[in-house]
Amino acid sequence: MLLPQIIMIFSAVPTIFNWLKLKLASRNPKLAQEKCLKRIIKQHANTSFGMQHRFRCIDNHEAYVNQVSVQTYDTLSGYMQVQRETGKEILTKDNHILYLKTSGTTQSSKFIPYTQVGYDQLSKQQCVAAYQCRKLFPRAFDGNQLIIAGSSIEGYLSNGAPYGSATGVMRACLQSWMKSKLTLPTCLSSISDYDLKYYLIALFAIADRTVTHIITANPSSLIRIMEVINRHSDRLIAAIHNGRCDYVDRTIERLPNTLQDRIKKHLNLKIKPNPKNAHFLSQIANRNPKNEMQCTDLWPNLTLLTTWTSGSVSIPLNNFLKQIPNKVEVYDPGYLASECRFTVTIDKNSQSGLPLINDHYYEFIETDIVDDINGDGNWLIQNNDNPPNNLNVGVKTQGLHELEVGKKYYIIVTTNTGLYRYFINDIIIVTSFYKNTPLIKFLQKGKGVTSLTGEKLHESQLLQSVTDACHDHNLDPVYIHALANEEALNYDVYVESSDALQKDRKLLKSMEVKIDEAISEHNCEYREKRAGNRLKKPCLYFLRPGCYEYYKKHLMKKGHRETQFKTVSIGYKRCNDFEFEKFVISL
Repeated sequence: MLLPQIIMIFSAVPTIFNWLKLKLASRNPKLAQEKCLKRIIKQHANTSFGMQHRFRCIDNHEAYVNQVSVQTYDTLSGYMQVQRETGKEILTKDNHILYLKTSGTTQSSKFIPYTQVGYDQLSKQQCVAAYQCRKLFPRAFDGNQLIIAGSSIEGYLSNGAPYGSATGVMRACLQSWMKSKLTLPTCLSSISDYDLKYYLIALFAIADRTVTHIITANPSSLIRIMEVINRHSDRLIAAIHNGRCDYVDRTIERLPNTLQDRIKKHLNLKIKPNPKNAHFLSQIANRNPKNEMQCTDLWPNLTLLTTWTSGSVSIPLNNFLKQIPNKVEVYDPGYLASECRFTVTIDKNSQSGLPLINDHYYEFIETDIVDDINGDGNWLIQNNDNPPNNLNVGVKTQGLHELEVGKKYYIIVTTNTGLYRYFINDIIIVTSFYKNTPLIKFLQKGKGVTSLTGEKLHESQLLQSVTDACHDHNLDPVYIHALANEEALNYDVYVESSDALQKDRKLLKSMEVKIDEAISEHNCEYREKRAGNRLKKPCLYFLRPGCYEYYKKHLMKKGHRETQFKTVSIGYKRCNDFEFEKFVISL
């Protein structure tokens, strides 16, 4: 037992050093950001993009803004493709060794390139993030870690470089001491059969009672696991008792031989006959009238749940938290995306993070300014995430040192992996300061804004209003979605809840009034438009249980990542291609 602890201590030395460098830089974020920008510009000055934008003439922020316009994936993808096909220094000085595949919220798949330098940087950042989490929640690392992530390698592009999911790659960046504590074999992430994968995850998870820490990007994944466990509890408990799983043995025969062998190896290693544990699980299942087991029944030493907490995932998170006691704390892993890790969470109360000011160059635009320039904000919806041309000349971006607590901003980032002034269409909020550097938190996708008459209704306002109305009427929402109906000039609001089956039309109408009032309280423009009858009252529809899972599968078929699933809960009806109407309960 002593050797692993010694290894962990020695491996922490460089991580502590990197944290101290970030801590020191946070005293003067302006200086740190200037150094970061110059380093990135100098390194890629001889690339095609660098020469085209005269990187050699850039020595400060003003010159950078004048030479380089705000970019999106669409404006950079051509450079990425040429470098991928030719191997020449087109976008970055170094070749791309890895791509992170992501669909974003509205587009088809994107492939975000990483160089060796970028990958090493990500590994360092992951270690710092794990170090901070362990400082805040030391007991969470006493037992095993139940990490739900995608596959780090899903395929290969034309240049032979692999592509995979961000969560899978970030899991691969973990230090060896933490990898040794993983409950789930990483090979499970490679299974394309959605049902089989979750069945195996449930089997390995239910067999490990030493879990103290659950890590997942999206809490809906945990809800799905618990549903599988309770739906197949008899079969799973029998597998624990016998150390065999005939169902799995039959099903995995459809998988490629290499993957079959890897799964069987882990099954033989971890799923051994354990009648005592099986008997205990049976008692737990039988003592509940619904034969449902809870998280803390399965993992009595569970201490921490690390998951996203903001935006649309807050609904499934709140639903899941009802299963766990207050002793289990919730920790947001930080603001991160396929493009890069933006922050490391250091404040567990506000769940906000410190920007990685030594690694990335950050710019910000106040959301109110963008809304003012663009009128109703429809450029967020209609222009395929491309900012308008006047964004550069009409809006002055701000640096980290210029941000104010409580204000919301769009974020633009420059990374060492070839993302120059990259507009990711995310909105963050400043919660406080660490030293002289603002702590920021992801609030919502910028896409989550609709406007029929200039009301600029944000996803966060909609979710809060509908959630409040549900709770006032004794409903526990599983999923909430709203579509701006341009023909009727109102909002169609869809709510999935198992309780809705027992509700009547009178309650539905009462909730419509409550939702209307709540949105009016959160949004003064909405209130004014409703008062003038330019906006009609919202229409509420209850959805049958299971609709959210069908919606997830619908988007996954279009390229969305299951383990990083971040649906936007508000949009336009004309842009929606999922038939919510098929799941509406008639009252």
